[in-house]
Amino acid sequence: MRRWAGPMAGVCALLLAACTPAGGSASPRAARPASATPAPDFTLTDQFGHAQTLSDFRGRAVLLTFVDSTCTTICPLTAQLMWRAREDLGTAIPVQLLAVNANPRSTSVSAVRRWSIRHGMLRRWLFLTGSLEELRSVWQRYGIEARIVHGDVDHTAVIYLIDPKGRVRAAFPIAQARGIGAEAQTIADAIRAVGAPRSASPGS
Repeated sequence: MRRWAGPMAGVCALLLAACTPAGGSASPRAARPASATPAPDFTLTDQFGHAQTLSDFRGRAVLLTFVDSTCTTICPLTAQLMWRAREDLGTAIPVQLLAVNANPRSTSVSAVRRWSIRHGMLRRWLFLTGSLEELRSVWQRYGIEARIVHGDVDHTAVIYLIDPKGRVRAAFPIAQARGIGAEAQTIADAIRAVGAPRSASPGS
């Protein structure tokens, strides 16, 4: 476990995960900041080629994660975990699922669209990307490390919960998607705890 500097420092200890098959322990429970931390705003491009700004989703809860656009192991499981948590909530609480590309060398819109199609997420979330400079800016503000190690992508694996007022309320480090049902319920319960949102913004 490692801590990264930046605006999100102190929210949780985040895990650097290789996007290759590996063992590990079950996902830890959420770490919650002592007080709500404003989520740094950003604008990136989704898998449909449309610009998306985080603050546009005020009024609904947001689950934000970081996904390698070529990963076939932990990242698909992270996506499943997010979708399962949203499904557990039903329609009572609007939730927007967002992923930011964590691959330093595969940054095209076609790459995030292809990944979303392959893993059944095309119309279930927004998978955001941009230039390497734009992505690095977002990674830095969220305490994410993304790098190439021996030809593979290593990146910090975490799901952030952002409340309807745009504040980070919890972070869920992902070690291994073992027991997805239980972990999804934990995330769904955390979303319920942030309170009922006001009218929701348009989503994906």
